[in-house]
Amino acid sequence: METVMTLKEQMLAVYQRRNHGKIPWAAYGGFLLPSGSNEREIRNKGCGWIQWAPVCTWQPPGMSHMNGWMYESEIKNVEMSVKIVWKGKERVYIRTYETPVGTVHEELRQEPGYHSLWVKKFFVNCPEDYKIISYIVENTAFRETYGDFLETRDNLGNDGVQLAVIDRSPFQKMLIEICGTERIAFDLMDRPEIVEDLLDVIEHKQDEEFQIIAQSPADVVWMVDNITGDLTTPKLFEKYCLEFWNKQAKLLHNHNKFLAVHCDGKLNSIKYLIQKTDIDVVESFTLPEMGGDLPIEEASQIWKDKSIIANIPAFLCYKQEDYIRTYLHELFVKLGDRKNFMLELSENFPQKYLKTTLPVVADFMMHQ
Repeated sequence: METVMTLKEQMLAVYQRRNHGKIPWAAYGGFLLPSGSNEREIRNKGCGWIQWAPVCTWQPPGMSHMNGWMYESEIKNVEMSVKIVWKGKERVYIRTYETPVGTVHEELRQEPGYHSLWVKKFFVNCPEDYKIISYIVENTAFRETYGDFLETRDNLGNDGVQLAVIDRSPFQKMLIEICGTERIAFDLMDRPEIVEDLLDVIEHKQDEEFQIIAQSPADVVWMVDNITGDLTTPKLFEKYCLEFWNKQAKLLHNHNKFLAVHCDGKLNSIKYLIQKTDIDVVESFTLPEMGGDLPIEEASQIWKDKSIIANIPAFLCYKQEDYIRTYLHELFVKLGDRKNFMLELSENFPQKYLKTTLPVVADFMMHQ
């Protein structure tokens, strides 16, 4: 008699690159799919639940859309404060770090889609700010949070997978959270040594973090790098990301864990570099119909040793049921015999369309 797999087992099989059965689908639970009757109906039709929690305290400074975790960070000899101000109808968070070598602050606003925090003003505004960030990083003390992780995972049960969420890799952290694209671009041209010195400090500290993560009870580790080749160009990716990914993937593999990286941008220019990495999952892959520049059939051929988890394109919200079914059918035809694939709701859907579009997706996936 054939054993029926739970949703958790189906999803884990994809994350662990060993799926031979039905292709699952899932959603970022609660974050993008609000609880209620619609969510219950969709999950009853086979939609898995993806949730995440840290197994190690966060590395400051950083904006992070999981901003509450920043308050658990411990930094020796550093005071962190948060002030909320209103600028018109917009709520702005001002986070300040006061250190013996100087003070830096960032300004964040809550965006309307995910309600995550976007940077209005970055920490680094002049060369002198790099040494302050370096001090903050070097004086961070990590601690494991295995208990909280296990409690939330146990509550989830077989309804889905809990990922151990971690910091962005050093370059992506500086690009997205600390410096911004313009600042880091100019500083890499004019004074690369101060950028690379801070990158080394962050990487050394993240090595400590990954050692704690490697010893954790997590099955899958999720790095929210938000990679896109038009910002992290092939030259930058090869120099600053590739070896870091491989180092941490090797460590995790040695502890029977799998590494998924959030790559939600344009990947055509770095597709062969991603192929050289030892990561297990290219996660939140953006299909061409939603602005990605790499066809899924080409990605499948190049990344044969990796799983691909693709974001359900939000443009389907504006299409009729027949179109949605045809689109999904053609997507599966393009996949051929690839089984290490999953669809997920991992980018913003207009909320009013969740009740009309996702039930169609659920019905198609249930009868694939």
